[in-house]
Order: sequence, then structure tokens, then C-alpha cells
Amino acid sequence: MRRSKPEIYVNILQVLAFHGPLAPTHIVHKAKMNYSALRGYMNSLVKQNLVEKRTLGDENVEYAITKRGWSVLKCLRDDEYQTKPIELFSQTSQKTTN
Repeated sequence: MRRSKPEIYVNILQVLAFHGPLAPTHIVHKAKMNYSALRGYMNSLVKQNLVEKRTLGDENVEYAITKRGWSVLKCLRDDEYQTKPIELFSQTSQKTTN
């Protein structure tokens, strides 16, 4: 079964919350997705301030969940948002673009 975009966003946030800061290669494996798709999702999560991109050394990069990302995950666990992750992500993307 194919996952929706909000489900993939949540999955990436959960991976980073559970495993800590990770390189893109590790996120790809743990979130079960391909690298080219991951880049788009990570760019979106960074723009929404849900994930932080960290540069290590010359070319190494890792991603870490932010406080805002933790808040989104907490909201998703609440009963009110359990059935509405799409609305939650729509609200966060609108807030960052205004």
C-alpha cells in the first residue's frame, strides 16, 4: 500500500525522534524510501522548521528533529489530530509561508 505525503513526513520525523540525528543514507533505509524522494521531503521539513540540517566537516550532512518537530509529533499522538495529519501539515506549511 502506498503512503501519503503526510504519512511519509510523520515517518521521517519518527525516525529522527527515535534514532537521533542521522545522515540521509540512514534515513532512507529506516524510513524505507529512495534517496531522490527523501531530498524533497527533507527540504520541505527544513523549510517548515521541523527538521534541522547540520553540516559536518566538508561534505557530510545530518538531519535532526527540532523542538517544533517534536511538537508536531506530540500533536499527532493526541486524539484530536490522530485522524487528521493532513490538516496539521497543511496548517504548518501555511504558517511558514505567510
